[in-house]
Amino acid sequence: MKALQDNLSLIIVGLIIVLAVYLFPTPNIDVDVNVEAPPAPTTQMCQSDEGGQDFTGGGTSNYTSTNNAFTGAVSMASTLSVTGATTLSGEVTMKEGSQVLAPTNIYSTTTLTAALSGTTYYLSASGTTITLPAVAEGLNFRFAINGAADSGNFIIDSSEGDNINGTLSVNNADVACSGEDQINFVTDGETIGDYVELRSDGTQWLIGDSGTETAAKMTCTDPS
Repeated sequence: MKALQDNLSLIIVGLIIVLAVYLFPTPNIDVDVNVEAPPAPTTQMCQSDEGGQDFTGGGTSNYTSTNNAFTGAVSMASTLSVTGATTLSGEVTMKEGSQVLAPTNIYSTTTLTAALSGTTYYLSASGTTITLPAVAEGLNFRFAINGAADSGNFIIDSSEGDNINGTLSVNNADVACSGEDQINFVTDGETIGDYVELRSDGTQWLIGDSGTETAAKMTCTDPS
């Protein structure tokens, strides 16, 4: 009799469980996990421009141009990287420090262009005249004696005239230059390593660093 009661109790418990599952089903729980991808670098396409464009995004922004033409002035606030063949038409003006070109020797009369800004010119053999380009902000050149001069002076001439200003260091003495046309390395006294740097602020040529070993062997003059 007791065994029958135990079996009956188990059956009743089973029925209660089945009924509970039927009447109170387990709710479905949806768990959404959102994983945000890191933001991609900002890219701005440069469109053709007729009146000039100033790209000064800075930071981590990238400005990308594919087969676009720019007919106005284009100003870059940071590094400009160019991949592949590139054609530059017209005069190119470089800000100071934007480029450094390989040094080159000059042996004959030469007229420099703005595109050559950043170049160091080595002078030796026969003296000659080197004419600077028209003033433009950021243009800079360096001239240095790297060998004996046979004859004649090396003359660095302003194309406008009367706009070379600053101070030359000649044999540890200051030589003031104001509204001059030319800077001259004087032959028969030049020393290898004598040099002068010129930079333009857009209205004049400013004398930067300079130095000669022998007195009176680098001068500034205004022949006109």
